[in-house]
This record gives sequence, structure tokens and C-alpha cells, in this order.
Amino acid sequence: MWLNRLLGPVFLGMSLAGLLPGKSWASSTQDATLQVRPFAHVPPATINDLVATPAGIEGQVQLQWTAPTVLPGSDLTAYQLKITTYSFADVGGSTTSWWNGAGTAFFQGLYGESPGTTVTRTVGPPGSGSSHIASLYPGATYYFAVKSADDLGVTFDFWSPIAPPSKGSPFDAVPGTPTGLGLTVDVNSLDLFWTDLSSSAKGIDFNQYQIYRSTTSGRDFILIGSTTGTTYIDATVLSGTRYYYHITAIDLGAPDYPGTALESTPSLEVNGHLGSSVTNGQPAQPDGLYATAPPGKPFILTWRAVTMDISQNALTVDHYRIDQYSALSNGIVIASHNVPGTSTSYTETTNGLTNFYRVVAVAQDGTESSPSDFMDSSVNANRYTIASDDNSTMVLIPSALQSELLKETNGYGDDIDIVLEHETSQEVDITLRSYKVSAYLSTSRRELTNFSFSQPLLSVQLGYAASIQTNSVLNASQRYTLSQAAHSVSAQDQLVAQVISVYWFNGASYIQIGSPILTSNQSLAVTVRNIGTYQLRAVRIGDSFALSKGSPYPRTITPHDPTQNNRVFFFFENPTDEDVSGTIYDLRGAKVRDIQVNNLSPTPNCIVWDGRDSQGNIAHGGIYLYKIRAGKAATTGTVVVAE
Repeated sequence: MWLNRLLGPVFLGMSLAGLLPGKSWASSTQDATLQVRPFAHVPPATINDLVATPAGIEGQVQLQWTAPTVLPGSDLTAYQLKITTYSFADVGGSTTSWWNGAGTAFFQGLYGESPGTTVTRTVGPPGSGSSHIASLYPGATYYFAVKSADDLGVTFDFWSPIAPPSKGSPFDAVPGTPTGLGLTVDVNSLDLFWTDLSSSAKGIDFNQYQIYRSTTSGRDFILIGSTTGTTYIDATVLSGTRYYYHITAIDLGAPDYPGTALESTPSLEVNGHLGSSVTNGQPAQPDGLYATAPPGKPFILTWRAVTMDISQNALTVDHYRIDQYSALSNGIVIASHNVPGTSTSYTETTNGLTNFYRVVAVAQDGTESSPSDFMDSSVNANRYTIASDDNSTMVLIPSALQSELLKETNGYGDDIDIVLEHETSQEVDITLRSYKVSAYLSTSRRELTNFSFSQPLLSVQLGYAASIQTNSVLNASQRYTLSQAAHSVSAQDQLVAQVISVYWFNGASYIQIGSPILTSNQSLAVTVRNIGTYQLRAVRIGDSFALSKGSPYPRTITPHDPTQNNRVFFFFENPTDEDVSGTIYDLRGAKVRDIQVNNLSPTPNCIVWDGRDSQGNIAHGGIYLYKIRAGKAATTGTVVVAE
């Protein structure tokens, strides 16, 4: 039984007065035995490292802190979380007034972590899967504080002191890119229409669509109007001039809203002119790209016939234009080649030179599609998706993976497009660049959120050159180091590694990816199998082997469920480039399975255990020990297999 702190000394054949707090004592008579543990009046240690950062869903915040130490003999049990829109200073610096005052939200939860380990919780809107549900305005400033209790403190409402709150802002998502933009020609106007974004693509704070126009494809666009609807009539056009349009979605921002107004990437272009016979929109982007360039043989590029406009109306292509480039970095077309609209291939003798090619579909009235992805004429016949705002940021898809994008072989019945989106809202604090790599079905434009390639051969390259002079996170010394790296071939990797590294969002937190490669165009490249958000961050790589923060993840897996939480990921930092391996043991110390980096690993610095033993059988439910080794260094801990 527990002793209430208000009870006096207990006598049962002996006095218990003066017993050491936190320790269990036993007293016995001929009739009974009583186990007691005096209440120590010593709460868990104050939490002083609470950090609040935007999480991966709009309106969501991720909180992390170190589980506090407790008095020996006690168990860390629960925490209380307070969220307000005002700070301690706003209530005169009083922690008690702040904690007891009116606030945005108050939660209580249980610890599943041991003292000294990292605690991660999320706060977000309904449906976000957050640990605690609260409707927080994207981009607004909130103050968070937490306190803890042990197993007796919860019973007696005796909690740790309140540490100064951490300030943070919920994630403010960039609205989705509008799709389905089309154009019809009226007597005196060009009339635009598009598909309305879904609620999830609009986000919590959607404001309006913005319409941009230019007389030159791909550049010099100016804002000409806005609307919350899905149509726009441009009656300011002149006869004889071809106009190009794209639209964006923008959300709310100051001064009417606490966050910053964020604008989507532009839609695909459409174009037209008065007097043209356009009755439907822009040709769809050529897809289904495939190329071969065997040594000593011609380069052959093929694509899927374009028969629809981007709104899925029937359309006849007059011809395809194949634009040829000598480099990806300069965007200069060195030659263009036309083939009839009935053709879906182009052949060229390259004499061993590597050039780069894009396909453009041209309608009978001259309306052009958006260019396809790049394909190169190397023996590897690589495919490239290039960021629209930085040609040093790209995704390289080697030929070994390209069949997984084609409808004949990918199991989806539709081609898959890999899209690269710049997430500027994520570029805060130490994050220099943030890009999301997504997969979409070509026809329906449905996003494949769980898509990944079968092998870790996808090269994600993030350009850092623009960060050298513009990002305030980098100090003068760091910018100088990056500048020197561009001129010191022998020491490039070492110099860049002192300043920046690549991180990937694994669904719960950002994980550092080890051993990025410096490319010739001032970008860091990592070879992976998973899509998702990749970031460049201004951090130093540690000098010794360690598991990355947040690993292993998750700590409880259900290998019987083939759809979720069926693997545990051990991300690690390995600056000395040691061979890394691991072993799973049961609680008796018997080896269950050896594990290593393999095709299950989403990144080169990750070991995965799928909850199976060395014979391939699913392990029984229970607690398992792991030991991850790199040279003479090792780290250990536990994970749980749930039935």
C-alpha cells in the first residue's frame, strides 16, 4: 500500500518514522506483512531543454525535451503541457500566474521514455495524428512549458517546477500547386479555367488564386489579378500578341493573419492569342520518357504520345520539338529538332558525347506544352527532374529505376512523375534549403504518398551556392569555408562537411544522412530510395559514431501488420566512415538476428530491423535489445515488438 504524505508515523510492530524517502520497507507481524514507500516530497528534475519547432503538418508543432531524472526508487510517470499565446513577461514574469492563467490549451500525458532519453510529442489540428489535438494558427507564435511527476507525485498532485517556456510557431504549409489550367479564346478576351484545390492542398489559411501573365514563355511574368474562384477573364489582351499564363495559390498573411503569406509554386503554363482556334488548353506534358545509348550506337529517346490537353480534353499534336542542351546548369538550347506529331521517338548519333534533351508537344495552333524532364545521352541514360528556381537542385533517376515510373511495369496503370517543390516556409533557423520530392500519377495527378523505389539508387542533389551569401544563419567564417570549397578540389568534401549536411524527414523527425557527395555544380548529393522532404542544414557533423537524434524509430513495431510500423530504423552518424553493423538480442541475451545496411535502408546511414529472426520468422512479442557497432564504438538500447 502507498503511504499518504499526510499520515504520521506508521506502527506495525515497529516504528517507520525516519525511513529513507523513495525506498520500500517491509514490516511483519505474525498476522500481516506491510510494504510501504514514504513520499519523498522530491519531484522530478526541472525540464530546461524544451524545444518547439514546426512539424510536418500545417498547424502542427513538434516538442522535444529530455525526460527528467527522478529520485531513486521512483518511476517517471506523467507530464503536463501548457500552451499559451503570451509569455512569462506578459504576466509580470510570474511562472505561477502564467501557468494558472487563461491559455490556449492544457494537456496531461504519460511518459513512455526513461529518464535521460529524448521525449518527442506533437501538437496539431484534428486528423493530424498529433499526440495532443489543438487548433493552432499556422505561423503564429505560441509559448510552451512542461512539468513532470513521478508515480507518487501524480497521486498527490506534486509536480516539478516550471521551466521558462519555449517559443515556437506551428508549421505553415505552402498551398498546393494549382492544376488543370486551361484557356479558351473569346472574341475580345482569353478566358482561363482550372481545377479547384482540395481542402488539404489549400491548407488551413488559404486566401486566393493569383493570375500571372507574360509575353515570353518561362519568364517575365507579372501579376494581373486574383480570385477565390476557378475562372478568370483577361480582357486586356491585344490582337496579334501571344500571351502565356500561370497561376499560384496564396494563403493568408500579416497584417490580417498572424502568419506569413505563403505562395505556391506556379502551375503549368498555358498560352493563346486572340483570333486563334484554341478551344481547349495546353498540351499535356510529354511523359513515359525512356532512352538508350549503348556504346558505339545511336542515342534513342522515346516518349508517350500526347493526345490530351492538361484538362483531359482531346487534342491533336502538330509536332514534337526536342530541345538539346550541352549542360543542365546554363539552360541554353544548342539545337532544336522537330519530329511529326505522329512520332514518339527521336534518334541521334552522339559520337560518345553526353548531351541533355527535353521534349515539347506543340498543338496545331502553336500552343506548347511544358517541357518534359531531361534525359541524357550517356550510357546510363539518366533522367533528371530540375528545381524550377535552382538548376543545381535536382533529382537524378538512373535507368535502373526508370521502369518503376512507367505504367507498363509499375503496377499503377499510369506513368509516375517525380516532382521537386521548394518549401521556402521550412527555411528557418539552421535550415538553408528545403525541397520536397513527390510522386504523382501523370494523368489523375494523384499524389503517391507512400511511394519509394526498390533500390537506394535515387540521387537527390541540393544546391548550396545560393546560401553562401544570402543566409543569415551562416556566419562570415562559414560562408568563407563554402567559398573555399568551390576552389579546392582536393578538400571540397571536408570543407563543406564542416558547415552543412543533408537531412531527410522520416515521418517523425529530420534525420541526418551520412556521407553526402559534393557535386561539380556546388550541391550535396545523397543516394537514397525514399522520396520526401530533404534539407540542407548549417550544422557540424560529430566527430564520433552515434545514433542520430530520434533513433531508433519507432521504438514499438508491429511486424504482423504489413502496412505500418512494421520496421524499426536505426539512423546513425558515422564521420569516421567505419563499417556499421548491428545485432538484435532477446532479454535472455540470445542472438535473434544480425542486421546491416541493405536494400531495406532508406538512406546509406540507416540499419533496418523488420521484426524477424535469422530464419525469417516474426519475433514473438516482447522487449528486445539492440547493439549497433562501428569499429570500437557501440550503442545499445531496447525496442518492443507488439503482437
